[in-house]
Amino acid sequence: MNCRCTGGIRIFLEIANELAKRGHDITIVSMHNTDVSKWFNLDSRVKIIKVDVPFRYGTLPNLITGTIKMARATPDCDINMVCHPLTYPAGFLSRKGITVSYFTHYEQFFFPFPFDRFLLLFHYLPKHALSLSTWIHDMMLNLHNIDSTVICPAINHNVFYPRKVKKFKKLDGVKRIVCLGKIEKRFKGVPEALEGFKILQDKYGWNDKVELVFYGSIPLDRNLISDNLKDVKYTFYEFPNDNQLAEIYSSADVTLLPSWYECFPLPPLESMACGTPVVTTRIGMSDYCFNNYNSLVIPPKNPEAIARALDKLLSNKQLQEKFRNNGFKTANQFTYSKTVDKFEEVFNNILK
Repeated sequence: MNCRCTGGIRIFLEIANELAKRGHDITIVSMHNTDVSKWFNLDSRVKIIKVDVPFRYGTLPNLITGTIKMARATPDCDINMVCHPLTYPAGFLSRKGITVSYFTHYEQFFFPFPFDRFLLLFHYLPKHALSLSTWIHDMMLNLHNIDSTVICPAINHNVFYPRKVKKFKKLDGVKRIVCLGKIEKRFKGVPEALEGFKILQDKYGWNDKVELVFYGSIPLDRNLISDNLKDVKYTFYEFPNDNQLAEIYSSADVTLLPSWYECFPLPPLESMACGTPVVTTRIGMSDYCFNNYNSLVIPPKNPEAIARALDKLLSNKQLQEKFRNNGFKTANQFTYSKTVDKFEEVFNNILK
């Protein structure tokens, strides 16, 4: 796997921690040299083997070289779970343990032809397949006739809960909208967030009564913002740690996730646990975001819908309170204890 700071990697590290606490021997073979300790509290019982892999999407020589290195580094094991498309070939080539695929996204969205077809071949090899969300399960079943067991991830409730805001206080009388800021990943919908915010100010009359806050590991590249949106004001909080991120959520009146598609994104669920109402899109959120119950669910790629939903939520205290209460109920259903219970059940059945 890749140990860079992303929500997807956090999921696997949390799963590894919980499995280690239960007495399992866990080794992560990482194709990246990022120091996990800089952003995640990994259990000391979890081993990490770092492999110097020159992976570059679409470069066949590097893919072959990296696959061989990863396969050779894989230790003896009972279960060899592959969870990234570039690790699928290495998992099978290593011939270590029983290979289990954990589908974490629909890779054909991210890889150019013909590598998307090449990687897809490895989906058919394992006898055991898991999916991170119902959406992924349905995509693999409907498009490729591959059935899988859905095991949804969770959030760390020791981190994400309502906080007293100290560092990230907002101005009195100003509503705050918080959004993950990954503009380099176009599908995250940051330009739509900027445009929707502009419409909210200009058309719906919020003007100086609302602020937009982004957070992420890298500040927004202003070269990727279109000219008509460069005057939109926003604040960016760079690389907040877990406690700071929980405080940022707690400081917000709304968390916005305008992605075109996701698999099982953590920000909406983390926000619910912190008591923050959510506006989001549908694809990948169907396991826990329910329109007019705990969130407003809008169509993707639609700035007008973003502005309309934000105006509706910010203007309605009763709706905000409804979403806070139901959001808490929803978030509390997703714990890593429950997630790992399902993993143990699946693994025990495989090893029988």
